Amino acid sequence: MLVLTRKNSEMIQIGNNIVIKVVELGSRWVKIGIEAPDDVRILRAELFGTPTSDHPLEAFLKQRRREKQAEIESHLSRESLADRSPRFGRPLTAVTGQTPAT
Repeated sequence: MLVLTRKNSEMIQIGNNIVIKVVELGSRWVKIGIEAPDDVRILRAELFGTPTSDHPLEAFLKQRRREKQAEIESHLSRESLADRSPRFGRPLTAVTGQTPAT
């Protein structure tokens, strides 16, 4: 890893077409500007590996899939509770706390 010291407004050149510039310095942060070709994807490290979508339809469909998945999981959770009813061989007292009338 190359470690450089830069002052405000100083730049770092990467290859022929990427420039990193120190735009502003704070007491606990540094604001940088990056100039690069449009085909170079630039992400913060915490977002790297997180899939992104440039197309609004893809983002919409992804959100719908998440909502449907949550809906299915909720339904399965309710079904799981229903599986504990007497019709599946468990005593009613285990479900309701009441003894069935005979």
